[in-house]
Amino acid sequence: MRRQNPFKTIHPFTGSLFVLLAGVLLSFIAVNIDFFNPLVRALEDYRMTDVVYSDFKDPVPPNENIVLINIGPAALGREGFAALLDRINQQDPAVVAVDAFFFKLSDPDSDRLLASALGKTHQLVMASKLDHLDEKSSVFRTVRQSAPKFLSGRSGFANFITDGEEGYLTTRRFSWRERVADSVHYSFCAEIVRAYDSTAFRQLEQRSNANEIINYRGNLNSFQRLDFTEVLDTNTDLSFLRSKLVLMGYLGDRMGQSTLEDCFYTPLNPELGGRSVPDMYGIVVHANILAMILDQSYITEVPTSVDYILGFVLCLFNAGVFIWFGERYRQSAQLLMRVVQLIQGVILSGLVIYFLAEHNLYLDMSFALAILFITADFIEMYDGLLAGRIERLQQKLQLQWRRIQSHSMNQP
Repeated sequence: MRRQNPFKTIHPFTGSLFVLLAGVLLSFIAVNIDFFNPLVRALEDYRMTDVVYSDFKDPVPPNENIVLINIGPAALGREGFAALLDRINQQDPAVVAVDAFFFKLSDPDSDRLLASALGKTHQLVMASKLDHLDEKSSVFRTVRQSAPKFLSGRSGFANFITDGEEGYLTTRRFSWRERVADSVHYSFCAEIVRAYDSTAFRQLEQRSNANEIINYRGNLNSFQRLDFTEVLDTNTDLSFLRSKLVLMGYLGDRMGQSTLEDCFYTPLNPELGGRSVPDMYGIVVHANILAMILDQSYITEVPTSVDYILGFVLCLFNAGVFIWFGERYRQSAQLLMRVVQLIQGVILSGLVIYFLAEHNLYLDMSFALAILFITADFIEMYDGLLAGRIERLQQKLQLQWRRIQSHSMNQP
């Protein structure tokens, strides 16, 4: 039985290396063996911080400068869409952004009416879509836009970052600028901000982040909104649209109806695990991004190096403590290890939630938490399999070192 204080030995360090290597091996097995794939897929889209948006953040008043307009069903047609635009344009909004595509020409009369309404729109921003990403260079090859007849004003890509097939994983971030071939294209939201508030756009540029975490303020009820039927009704007072930022997009065939078309998973989804129904329309995601940029309510990310450093320090400390538990309290060592893990896990999780909810500060502690919860089991393996061998090896090396020193001292 080792009597020496573990913290005065090499075991915390070598034990930590064993835990880290075992963790890497475990993650490799989980990713590359089909048996574990369902578990990996279930966990890869889970973030502990998602609960902050639905359970811990205080309600934020709606940004009164943003108004959502539901463009309604496809049956409304291009003539109906043109009528919507004409009614909106009469109120002289500051910017009108259209999250819809008109890729092909259709009926000549309807196309003429739509092209005329788009051409008359002051400060128009239209959506585009980036395609064919080169994974190696992170450069897109093509941009899809509406037919040239309908292109007017600015356009920006409406793609969302989902770390996978669009629409199936949670939309937590947005990219505001991407390269397409030899040119730079701005996102739909970035182009809207450029047209609406140049100061806010410069502040976005000055942050110099490739992408930003979306600071969600809420779903549809968090924004001013009108259904297409209300806009087309001549009895509806639309005067409040003057100087506003108007977003036109799909919000269901009728406002309030839930469909899966142009709908995405977000951290506001009421079912964080095992969910099956996306919870937010794309145009509402854009509205959340715009509100964040205009209100300067960005989320600041702590460098990931902090997570790795904290994870290694925690592993080093726990390795020494758990080895000491095994020597001093053999009967209750397992219980003590679990209690320490639980307390540290609660503290780390609480800090992550607190800083995001109260200070818009994102601490990614996924590595530290993962290492925390595997340390006890692997330290037990290390203590049983390697600790004795390492001690004997260390003693041999120390003996050889003393012999070398003794021999050098005896040389004339």
